[in-house]
Amino acid sequence: MKKFIMIAVLLFGLCSGSVTSFASELSKKDDYLIMFRDKIDENLIEKQGGEVKETYSIFTHCKS
Repeated sequence: MKKFIMIAVLLFGLCSGSVTSFASELSKKDDYLIMFRDKIDENLIEKQGGEVKETYSIFTHCKS
């Protein structure tokens, strides 16, 4: 009986570990290239919960 309980606990631990690693892949954020017409509005991106990573002065683009 003890062996059965030990096997059940080990299998449960292995199964729950794989679910959490799969869920962490879903929360991974991507980078986006955003284009503005006139000038880059970093405040607009931050108000929407984004983060400006790079701005390109030649173009009106930013990476967030």
